[in-house]
Amino acid sequence: MVVRGLVRLALVLYFALMLSLVGLRYLLVPQLDNLRPYLVEKISEQTGLQVQIQELKGDWQGWNPHLSVTNLSLSEPGQEPMLQLPKLQADISWKSLFSGSLQLRQLDVQGLTIPVRRDLQGQILVMGQVLDLNNDRAPAEPEVWQGPVRWLLEQRGIHIQGTSLQWQDDLRGAPALDLPSIELQIGYRQGWHEVNLATALPADLGESLALALRVQGKRRLPENVDVMDLPWEMTVQANGVDTPALRPWLDVPVILDRGWIDVRAQARQPQAAQAVQMQLAAQLQDVAVLTDSEDRLQLEQAHLELNGSLRDVQALAQGKQSGDVQWTLSMNGFGLRLPDLFAHYLALDQLNAQGMVHRDEQARLSLGNMNLALRNPDLDAQLTGSWREDAKFEAGVADWQGQFTHLNLAALVNYLPLTVNPLAREWMQAGLVQGAVRDGTIRLQGGLDTFPYGLSPADGSFEVVGILGEGIVDYQPAQPQRLAWPRLEGIQGSIRMHNDNLDIVAQQARMPIAKQPDIVLRDIQTHITSLEQNSFLKLEGVSQAPATSYLALVHQSPLNALLDGLLADSRVKGDWTVPIKLQVPLDNADDTQVQGQIQMNNSEFQYMPEAPSLTALKGELAFSEKGVSAQTLTGKVLGGDTQISGVLEPGKPGLRLNGVITAQGLEQYLELKGVQRLQGQTPYQVLMKLDAKGSFSFGAESDLTGLALNLPEPFYKPAERAAKLKADWSSDSAAKMDRLQISLQDRQTFLLNLLHAQGSRQGSYFQSGSMGTPGLVSWPKRGLELHSRYDRMDLDAWERVVEEFGQNLDGSPLIPSGRPLLPLLERVRLKADQAFFRGQVLDQLEMESTEDAAGSLFLSLKAKQAEGRLQAQHQGGRYTGMFNANFSHLYLNGGRPDWAWPDADLPMSDDLVLPAISFKVDDLQIQGVRFGALEAKGKPAGKGHKWTLENVSLNAQGMQLHGYGSLALSGPQRGLELLANSQVSNLGQFVDVSGLLTESIKDGEGTVQAALFWSNFPWSFDKRNIRGQFNVDLRKGRFISLKSRSAKLLELLSLQSISRLSRLDMDLFGAVKQGFAFDSLTGRMNLSQGKLELDNYQIKGPAGAVNLEGWIDIKDETLDLIAVVNPNLDMSGAAIAAYFTVNPMVGVGALLTQWLMQIPMSSHLSVSYAVTGKIDDPQLKELEVPAASTAKKEKQPRIEP
Repeated sequence: MVVRGLVRLALVLYFALMLSLVGLRYLLVPQLDNLRPYLVEKISEQTGLQVQIQELKGDWQGWNPHLSVTNLSLSEPGQEPMLQLPKLQADISWKSLFSGSLQLRQLDVQGLTIPVRRDLQGQILVMGQVLDLNNDRAPAEPEVWQGPVRWLLEQRGIHIQGTSLQWQDDLRGAPALDLPSIELQIGYRQGWHEVNLATALPADLGESLALALRVQGKRRLPENVDVMDLPWEMTVQANGVDTPALRPWLDVPVILDRGWIDVRAQARQPQAAQAVQMQLAAQLQDVAVLTDSEDRLQLEQAHLELNGSLRDVQALAQGKQSGDVQWTLSMNGFGLRLPDLFAHYLALDQLNAQGMVHRDEQARLSLGNMNLALRNPDLDAQLTGSWREDAKFEAGVADWQGQFTHLNLAALVNYLPLTVNPLAREWMQAGLVQGAVRDGTIRLQGGLDTFPYGLSPADGSFEVVGILGEGIVDYQPAQPQRLAWPRLEGIQGSIRMHNDNLDIVAQQARMPIAKQPDIVLRDIQTHITSLEQNSFLKLEGVSQAPATSYLALVHQSPLNALLDGLLADSRVKGDWTVPIKLQVPLDNADDTQVQGQIQMNNSEFQYMPEAPSLTALKGELAFSEKGVSAQTLTGKVLGGDTQISGVLEPGKPGLRLNGVITAQGLEQYLELKGVQRLQGQTPYQVLMKLDAKGSFSFGAESDLTGLALNLPEPFYKPAERAAKLKADWSSDSAAKMDRLQISLQDRQTFLLNLLHAQGSRQGSYFQSGSMGTPGLVSWPKRGLELHSRYDRMDLDAWERVVEEFGQNLDGSPLIPSGRPLLPLLERVRLKADQAFFRGQVLDQLEMESTEDAAGSLFLSLKAKQAEGRLQAQHQGGRYTGMFNANFSHLYLNGGRPDWAWPDADLPMSDDLVLPAISFKVDDLQIQGVRFGALEAKGKPAGKGHKWTLENVSLNAQGMQLHGYGSLALSGPQRGLELLANSQVSNLGQFVDVSGLLTESIKDGEGTVQAALFWSNFPWSFDKRNIRGQFNVDLRKGRFISLKSRSAKLLELLSLQSISRLSRLDMDLFGAVKQGFAFDSLTGRMNLSQGKLELDNYQIKGPAGAVNLEGWIDIKDETLDLIAVVNPNLDMSGAAIAAYFTVNPMVGVGALLTQWLMQIPMSSHLSVSYAVTGKIDDPQLKELEVPAASTAKKEKQPRIEP
């Protein structure tokens, strides 16, 4: 019954409801506009706002009525409309009939424009209504907007589209900003009330902007529920925003030059008692920041997240105390230039960081629990730690530690701040060339203002430690006017940087040397002290290499300047081990300090190419930037042992060499034939020093005991006699000149001064010099000079000695190779009481010779035997032009003095080239015979193979000679050919004046013709090489004194013949002494192989005739002749007596020629003699019958005059 009653009641209510709805559908809705006042009133009550509707229409299709509203406006009571809707359409839920409030199933709004403006006073006006965000009189409780919010949240679907917002900022003077398409959706889904607002941004500003609000609660919120106590979430998202483009409407920093950003901010409050939590995520792309110095920060992509309470985030932004906010940051393609902090652009390929950020009670920002990962081509590191602001340090205080898998050594300097010493950064930039540091650690703790704490170690600590591989350190790069130290390569070891100190410890490395094997180093320690101030580098290690590599190191590094070029021309051999220490002030490399020890075993050292080599070196030679030192260094030099000890540094005692020199060692070193004149060995002492200014000096001494000098006087020395040899080398750094002085003190003293221009590479090594007798030797500026004054000088012997010192050991000419040692001899001054020159003795000799830069040679000679001047042009080692020689007198006597050197004959070069010669002598005397004035001229002919004697003349009293000839300089007929004709006007006068036969001949005239050939002249002066003919034709003379050699022979012949007439009882012997007259003296003489052949040589006179045939050996001065004497006698005794009385020779001639041939007895007066013996002491042997000469009658070639 009860059930049936309930069913009936339900049916009644259902039909009643249906009837009511039908009534509404067909009766009420069409008349809805008439109900507009009622509806406006009800909406106003629900929203608390003043509502106005111009027109209201509706229809009902299905369950839900549809409304169309025109010109709907909303405003606060007594205020201007804050919202105006031109068109609104809504589907009203049928449930609104029973709820007592308006429930919308769908709401569509179109054509809404919302103007928002900020006036010049800064007020915000929304649709003309002032929006006072700073109204302190507003009620603290949100009752005013609780109703509207509650009503909006309870709606099932509100959709607003086609709405635009216009922002006009009069205060900034910015152009109007239009958001033309705004879409709002309000709905309820899965227990959440949702409000979504979205709009597209102008194309030049970005992509889109969206806001989403979600409030958790029941579909219909109870009246007693505070909306603000409901759990809620709100998300704001902006995509593709061109941040700098917002600058007209927002305070975008001016330094932001470029950047696009995606931002998603989310706030939520799970419970009313809990704090609002916020999450911010920002995605940045292609960001560029422009600083005042136009340097840029560039960022390809970055992602930033913040997680924390809204209150803490706001406090962080406002600079107030806050709690921890979690943050995460990742960046790709990050580049930063901070010119006030870093010298180089900082770039990171990838950066990932996270941590916590907060402000303490003093509002100081602090980053904690940081995890940082950095990656770029230079670095791959992971760090943990913290950073905080600090009142003392503007850049804050950091406490970081971490590891890295890779660190580029060359880029380390890029990450050091500008507080580091510029010179240190410059060194690191150029010096740390290459190297991979791996598996290392990083530790940073302290204030960042004074990083890296070299000047303020109390402010913090910084350390980087790692394993170094394939490192290259150029620890002293090249700079203008300064060589570089060879860099270290292939470094394998470890690196540690502590504060501003850098240490590299390597087990091995190598030092490349140009064109030489590398220097291999081990146990290397490189330390750079104080990168921030007064930085200097220390390097210590042990090296090994061939000695040539170390010498090249000196040449190619600042060591060459530190040692003042001391080893610039040195040469070395062997293998060296060198422990070395190097300290280089980076702000003044000239103060570099170096220490080391050269450990040698069987090494070789040559100071300069011209100096002897030190061989078999064994021991240690210590060196530093100041010099070198040794204690037990031994070796060999010039064939003898030597010991080296001492210290070669400025102001120190010096480096000493004590040893023995052998003549054989000198010969092997110099390889000159002249050195063979030395025999034996002698001790020596050498001292090398540096004065207080660093100038080098060298001193060597020896008493030459045990060494024989086989030299011409006055420097011949036997081995047992002592003599003092001293050599001194000094350097003048101011004048850039080196001086070498060598002296030899024996019975006479010899001095040699030589000058060397430091750094010179042109010309001879010594640019000038002077040698000779002390007191005469000076220091000329150019060329070589000789000034000597000695008692006796064998110039021929000394010339041979000089020649031997220009020959190889086999006697061949020394071919110059490389740089000559000595300059050309330009000036000679010789004085001697007696000299031997070109086979002649010269008494009281004074000779001076000069040669200028153009090669003009002038020579003056003054001696008792000769006085004259010579002038020639010298070029390329030969004479060119005319060679002029003029002598006032020239006395050639020949003969070698007993003090002259026995081997002084000078060989002539086969490659002899003679210039044109003009030779004049006013007074010529040969072997005591005066020949008067001589003049000769000659010149080269052909291609230099022949020299022509154009004219030779000799003018003496009573005789004139004229001739010509030639000199063949090559070929089988090499030698001198001479044709001469002498005209004798007074033979007696000539022989008297010349001294040839003083007071022996009177009168006489005629001619003498000669044709001579001297083979191999002037290469050989052997008289046996002369061959030729003489034709003699003299007349009307008389031998008046038989004192000469030839007259003595006539005397003997005459006396021997006339003695056979002694039975006539007349004083015949006394008569002969009155002279021997001749009518003619004729004949031919042939000269060959040093022998003179007399051919048909006849002397005819009134007393008779003498015929001579045979040989005279000129060299041995011996005779081998047959002489036939024919007296001239008539039959009268009176005539014979008269002849003999007047002239015995005439008497003999008359007797022989007129009568002896007719009267048989006269044939007995013709006498033949064999003449032998010396010319000075001829021996006669009378022959029984006429006989031929015992000399061998070999026919000799003749040269017809």
